[in-house]
Amino acid sequence: MAWRRHELTEIKLSVKAVQGQGRSTFTPVRAALTLLYAHWEGVVKNSALFYLEFVRGQGFSCHQVAPHFLALAIKKRLSDESQKARRTEAYIRVADFFLTGLQARLEIDVEGAIDTESNLNSDVLRNSITQLGLDYAPFETKELLINKELLGHRNPISHGEYRMVDAMTYLELHDAVIQLLVEFQNQIIDAASNETHLRPS
Repeated sequence: MAWRRHELTEIKLSVKAVQGQGRSTFTPVRAALTLLYAHWEGVVKNSALFYLEFVRGQGFSCHQVAPHFLALAIKKRLSDESQKARRTEAYIRVADFFLTGLQARLEIDVEGAIDTESNLNSDVLRNSITQLGLDYAPFETKELLINKELLGHRNPISHGEYRMVDAMTYLELHDAVIQLLVEFQNQIIDAASNETHLRPS
């Protein structure tokens, strides 16, 4: 994360350096927006993957984990079985898992569990947060910022459209996105510390 913090600081400083210079600010701001989004998606995805790997590495049995982690185990089982069996046979194997497999070690597809769909909007974020058992409430009030401000500017720019964004708008967005990333990472640290991945005893 240190390199991300450094780059995000450099991006912000580069935008501040051209602030108030009229049209010459547009290119640096457009570049900054695409990098800000890259870090938004990168931090969310990589933090989530580290947490999933942490939980998987603890060696818990399926019956020990909270429902959101059991759901990931079922998702993996369905994915594995659907590749090699007809649908009904896959469901029978999953039913068998409920009857006999809850004592087995938790197995989740860490890489496939979190899919940002290369478009980390509020719906995709909500799904990822739900899968991790985190609290979406702090992000719910920022849905407009995520969808309209961050993605609403980034998507057209990254698809080749000429979208002008002023430096002040970018700097406000930058600070808001950083706050969301800090919230996300803090929730993951708290979840790991408080063992919310486990079923309450």
